[in-house]
Amino acid sequence: MKVKFSKGYKMASSSVATAGYDVLKQRLGVVFSSGSGYVYDGVSQNVWAAWKKSSSRGKYFSENIRSNYAGTEAEISFSTLRNLDESSVIQYTAEDYMLPEDAVSEAWF
Repeated sequence: MKVKFSKGYKMASSSVATAGYDVLKQRLGVVFSSGSGYVYDGVSQNVWAAWKKSSSRGKYFSENIRSNYAGTEAEISFSTLRNLDESSVIQYTAEDYMLPEDAVSEAWF
């Protein structure tokens, strides 16, 4: 399975390289330092925000995400990749809520 996220973040973790979140689908995408990628569905926005704020992202991931959500192996890509810093912890932009162009059809109107 291939999954593309609009925005990804470089995580300051020895086990997690990058991660991204789809607000509309409540889907978390994680690329580990080993290069393998996994998608976790049903992850709330609060869990995503708490993970980004956590002091140990590897520990938080193991205790709160890996142990509570089933992961599906996937090839994950990001439209943009940013460094995770304090200014991005809970700020969302209009881009986070945009649907991909191919998701909109005439049936919606």
